[in-house]
Amino acid sequence: MLFCSLLSSIVVLAQGGPIATLYHGDDFKIYHSGDALKQAVKDAESGDIITLGPGMYSGVSITKAITIRGAGMGAVDSLHSATSLPTIIDGDVTINVTDSISGYTLNVEGVVFKRVKIENLAHSVFAKTRFDESLYSDSKGIVKDVSLFHCIINRIDVNGGYSIYNSVVSVDGSGSQNLNIKNSIINVHCNNSCNRSGNIYENCIFVSDDKDAQLTYAQAFNCLWTGLRSSHGAFYNSINSNAERKNKSLPEGTEIFIPGTYYELNVLGKTYLGSDGTELGIYGTTMPFTIKTSYPQIRKFTVSPESTSDGKLIIEFEIDADN
Repeated sequence: MLFCSLLSSIVVLAQGGPIATLYHGDDFKIYHSGDALKQAVKDAESGDIITLGPGMYSGVSITKAITIRGAGMGAVDSLHSATSLPTIIDGDVTINVTDSISGYTLNVEGVVFKRVKIENLAHSVFAKTRFDESLYSDSKGIVKDVSLFHCIINRIDVNGGYSIYNSVVSVDGSGSQNLNIKNSIINVHCNNSCNRSGNIYENCIFVSDDKDAQLTYAQAFNCLWTGLRSSHGAFYNSINSNAERKNKSLPEGTEIFIPGTYYELNVLGKTYLGSDGTELGIYGTTMPFTIKTSYPQIRKFTVSPESTSDGKLIIEFEIDADN
């Protein structure tokens, strides 16, 4: 697999532009251009792996239980730089992968989506993925057991079937309900009308710039509310009237994040512990937030202009990996 990845890198250096590599067992096929992902998905079978280099790719319809691995979601904001350029799907993406495909699941990591519509989906994972515009589900579709790890979600409009871990979620008034969210940062922009019925938050930090923001009918455990608030806000009242849930509302103006970092807690912030004894927010639990992909990325690749005496190429490459 590593040798195939190196071959792909040689082609990238020679031709430039977006590149997708489809792995089917021991075979692989390389695609170029902005439609590379679309072409690879068309030729893929359930269980295949598609790797994407940095660049911009057109939208795609996914109906097969495949694995898609990008180069990373890039910088998460101006304060938190990435070690690689992002893989961006710059177009509408629709996903319809049902339980009828036995033994395989849809897995996506290291990409940036613009707009994603999920029609049907089960037992799937999105990791280290950024949703720049929206993630939403078809109200008539069936979604169950979908997990999101280390993701950045600008807008979410889904109802049930999703668990979100160690992620940053910007919440609006669209009414996402029946979600399980743990160790996440929740940016609350509700215009006084958020209906989060059935949502369960645990070890989360709520950041609000709307003093009247409410999270009606939601339940929170071991969570912090920081930022603007008013005494009549439904969620504010819930925090203060359910002592057994161990939530806390901090005085306005209390700073718990280290300036110049991506939601890293300062000394005060780390005094508030989650239900598992680790810190609240995205760096808590045994899987703290990181933008580094779980698979190696080639950071440096050079080919010597001269070959050895027996005609072999001299190649130098650097791989970014935890192990």
